[in-house]
Amino acid sequence: MSEEQDDSQKTEDPSQRKLEQAKEKGQTVSSKELSHFFILLGGALSLMIVMPALSHHLTDAMTPFLGRVHDMDASAEGLRDLFVGILLRVGMAMGLFAVLMLVAGFLGSFLQHGFLFSTHSITPSLDKISVFKGFKRIFSVKSVVELLKNVAKLVVIGAIVVSLVLPLFGDEITLLPTLSLGDQMVYLRHYALRILGGAMAAMLVIAGADYAFQFFQFRKDMRMTKQEVKEEYRQTEGDPKVKSKLKQIRRERARRRMMAKVKDATAIITNPTHYAIAIVYDKDSAAAPTVVAKGVDAVALKIREEGKKHDIPMVENPPLARALYQVELDQEIPFEHYEAVAKVVSYVFGLKKKR
Repeated sequence: MSEEQDDSQKTEDPSQRKLEQAKEKGQTVSSKELSHFFILLGGALSLMIVMPALSHHLTDAMTPFLGRVHDMDASAEGLRDLFVGILLRVGMAMGLFAVLMLVAGFLGSFLQHGFLFSTHSITPSLDKISVFKGFKRIFSVKSVVELLKNVAKLVVIGAIVVSLVLPLFGDEITLLPTLSLGDQMVYLRHYALRILGGAMAAMLVIAGADYAFQFFQFRKDMRMTKQEVKEEYRQTEGDPKVKSKLKQIRRERARRRMMAKVKDATAIITNPTHYAIAIVYDKDSAAAPTVVAKGVDAVALKIREEGKKHDIPMVENPPLARALYQVELDQEIPFEHYEAVAKVVSYVFGLKKKR
């Protein structure tokens, strides 16, 4: 009951981190039917590539039996050499056939999920020898679907193969014994490719449907509950409360550093109450004034209070205050504000001279 509740609570799409962790454990979207299709494809290509060579080798090997019986060495050593030669010739052709089939099987797996090596599935675990969980896996919905799928696959492919094999039992097959061994191999190769082609067409449809089902099932199994999403976020990004607290501390420290610069300001430009911008200008070392502190509302009030403590001149200029608020801290004012700021600086320097 609890597992059903857990499944119903898994409403969130899997995160990239969970998918990567699943892949490390060997859990990916994998369709056996797609692998089988590539094996069939490898078989068809093998017949096209290997069969001519195999036909040639078999013809050469069987000629002493069928065409030159009187010339055959019937001694023990002669028969042994003959059979060894046959085995070597056929073995070379069949070895290439086996290699191509192995490559096709590997390619079918590689195209689905790339190179994947994991020891997780073979790691000893008590869950794997649990009788209860074993019965549960056997009689699960997934097992029933797999059984029905295999039955349907056998029926469909079997029907196609039978429909392609039946023509073999017509008039053509009666002529088969009259043909040479090479022609017989060409005949059998032709029909083998026809049968494989029909089976491959059916397998391609089945593999496509199975891969879509496996993809849907895998994504469904990988879904996460809202709590799992929160826990993963905490592990990767940190606790939101802690992050918020740290952000607040950093803001407070930055504000203190900013306020410490107000005492050295040349002037404070105000809105008069909503904005406060503190600027510094040293005509001997700077090309233009620099914004060292800025704020709105409560922060603006603190800047003005700090300015009053250190007797910093305040100039009321709402348009200029709003414009300079867009300038980053410790950055020189833009060129388009030079004239307006120059008037403020001249006014402040005039006040200082009078004092």
